[in-house]
Order: sequence, then C-alpha cells, then structure tokens
Amino acid sequence: MIARGKAENWRWVSLTIGAGALSLLLACGLCAGALAARRLTRVAAAPRTLSPVFSAQLTRRGAADPVANREPSAATQRACGAAPFSTGCEVAVLTDIHAARVAEGVGPMILPSIFNSLSVPQQLLVLANLERVGRGLVPVSGLSGSLNTIAAVAAAANLDPNPSSFHGNVMAANWAGGYGSPLLVDFMWMYDDGPGSSNIDCKTPTDPGCWGHRQNILYPFNPPVAMGAAELDTATFASSMTELFVGGDWATAAGGADALLSPSWAAISQPVSLLPSAARVGLTGGAGSAQIEVRSGGDPVQFAASITRGVGNWQVSRSTCVATSSSACALTVTANGVGTGTLTLFGPAGQYSIDLTSQAPSQLSIRTPPGGLGRVRWAMVTARLSAGGAGVPGQLVTLWARSGGSATATVRARARTSSTGMVSFRVSPRVTTQYSIAFPGSTTLGASAAGPAVIRVRRR
Repeated sequence: MIARGKAENWRWVSLTIGAGALSLLLACGLCAGALAARRLTRVAAAPRTLSPVFSAQLTRRGAADPVANREPSAATQRACGAAPFSTGCEVAVLTDIHAARVAEGVGPMILPSIFNSLSVPQQLLVLANLERVGRGLVPVSGLSGSLNTIAAVAAAANLDPNPSSFHGNVMAANWAGGYGSPLLVDFMWMYDDGPGSSNIDCKTPTDPGCWGHRQNILYPFNPPVAMGAAELDTATFASSMTELFVGGDWATAAGGADALLSPSWAAISQPVSLLPSAARVGLTGGAGSAQIEVRSGGDPVQFAASITRGVGNWQVSRSTCVATSSSACALTVTANGVGTGTLTLFGPAGQYSIDLTSQAPSQLSIRTPPGGLGRVRWAMVTARLSAGGAGVPGQLVTLWARSGGSATATVRARARTSSTGMVSFRVSPRVTTQYSIAFPGSTTLGASAAGPAVIRVRRR
C-alpha cells in the first residue's frame, strides 16, 4: 500500500543521478517546485552531493531556506576530524549550530542530558526534533523498527532510504557519508546545503536541489510522524548515516507495521520538559515586574530565555538558567511601559511561550459624598481600582494625608484590593487635611491621568 488519500495526487518519477536511477514518490498535491535526487558524500576533499527530498514552501520562523551557507568553523573541523564523538567536537559543532539558529531567529539548541548515552539513530531522532520543535513544527513521534531496517539497508549501500511503499502520505530521506558525528551531519544538512556549497545539485541559486536535506528535516508532515535511522561502517565510508521520515503514518501503534520503538520522543523529552509557574503575566500601571519560576520535569535542564515579542517594552533578568525538579530557576520580567510581549523559554523538549501584558494605568474611583468628606469623628472611604472596566484584585493601594497646606504627604494606611478591586479605609476627617489614594504607577499627589484620587474635607 503506497498512500492513503487521492490517488491522482501521486506519481512515480525516475531520476538518473551518477551511476544509478532512483524512483521517487512525489506527493504533487503537497509539493511546491521540482524535485531532484541528491546524495551527500564526503571523502577527504571530495565534492559533496545530496539525497532525494521533497521541496516545500515553509513560512514558520527559521524554517525557510537561509540566504547563504554557513561552513563549519575551523574549530569544528579540527575537533570533529580528530574525534567525532569527543566533547571538543560536540562543543564546537553546538557553537556553530547556535550561531546559525540565532541568525534565523531561532533559539539555541540545548541537548538532553542523556544525549551522549543514546545510540546514533536515537541521536539523529533527537537532532531532527530539536530542529523541528524549535521552529514550531510537529515532532517525530519516534523510531520504527521496520523503518530502521530500511534505513540500515540504505546505509550499507551508501544510498538514501527509498522504500517501495510506506504507510503514510509523505516520505523524505537523507544520507551522509564520512562525517562520523551526528551533530556535524545535522549542521551540514541544515546550514551548509545551499548555493555555493559542495552540493552538486545546487550549482546555481535556481537549481531545484538546493537546501534539500534541510527541507526534508523541516517538512510540515502531518502527525503522526515516524522515522527510521541507521549508522554503519562501510567499505567506502567509516560512517554512513541515513534517516527516513514518514508523515501521516497510520501504522505506528503497537502491533502496527511501523510500531514505535522505545524510547519514544515523548519518553526522551519528558525528563527535560520545562514547567513554568505561569502561562501569562499581567502588570498594571504601565510599569513594574513579576517573577516566573521554572522547574524541570525530571533531569536538570539548561534552557535559554529571551523576549521574542515586545523587545523594547520588556526585559528578562537572565538569558540562560538551569532548572531541576527540586530547585526552581527564577526569572524576573520587567515592563518598561504599556504594551504586550512574549517571553520564550527554549529547552530540549521545545519552546514555551509566556504572554506578557502591561496595561495602561488603572483608574481609581472613590465613593464619597459630593464635594468631599464632612468634618466628622470618622468616616469610611471606599474605592475601586479598575483596568479596562474590570476590577483589579490584589493590588496594594496607599492612603496618603497632607495637612495644613504642607507639600509633604505621609502614609496613613495601606490595603490590598479585593477580588472585585474594592478597598476601604477608615479616616478621621479634619478641615485642614487632604487625603489621597494612590497605587503603583500613579504619582502621589501629582496631576496626571494615572494620578491619585484626592479627597478634600469640607466644613459642614
């Protein structure tokens, strides 16, 4: 069974590249542009070429093709050439990946703490998903035993996985030879795959083969997405890696043809999920700050935090932090004025967005007799603090008093507003006293739209 859906949307195309012919199943109803068979190979200074891919029009942040290639840094080439699984190689490649992602407006790549204990196919799964979830795409659900077998056969032959049939609506495949490090392979597929690279299917900017591996990894598959991956030593390459994606795979359930292996992506990402204490933060008065605590769902998690919307109006106290299940990482967001924004947390399991709102200064209305308070032994002053017509609960409100025409006011009482924004104070009115009620964001005894409500005492 090849596909589920409209049969007229599918056709077979044979493409001859190099020494052999490839048959590619094109989902024409989903693809934009032409397709080319591509190979990615590397032997010393030999040219590199790429593998069968689907072209797609991607509009999500960081998902579109870059304007230029980014070559691996000299540090990466030295470290990964000497020891592809060393800490030095990992640090160097991650530095290159971070720089490339930041240039695309995507947060840094942060590996799960268990990354180095995973097999190469599992690492390829993690890397593909970190690239996908960082751009808001549906993650791959996990590796499939049957798809792993297809990937391994292709890796042994130094070819792209190319199944004759599959249990979904779209498939895409990548192959790389001679790199050794899955991280370096991810960098080459994602960030050094366009015009001007060694991709022989991308000799000019208009060639359809440009950015093919990247388009495979970032294709907007329908869920569930299954994956096969393999890494083998062959007679030609010390490391031959393949990955195969099947979107809309209806056979991933237990007992199905593409049943997922353990650990699934949900299991890998769960211990490194972030648990923010708030999904939204609201401030009143046009300024102020609030604290958000972030914990881990299990393992210690290093994450990055940045204001991704409303950069001019908001600040966050730190850009990176480490959270654990027992120790929260505290972030303080500060509003510099009225407006909205978004605080985004970037972690191994994806990104988390927290909506930020700083409302215009609240309005304070006071219930007193017309003309002010009369001189009596005591009286109750009741006020309501509101924003946009709704009561503002839990806001600290201060009662000030100024006597005898003095320019100096003193605090007489403080209280927090009720759930409906109400607050009351008991006062002993004197003719020479002027009372004011103020709240954060207002100017005590000053004249402004957000200024305090002034209560004068009149003679009876």
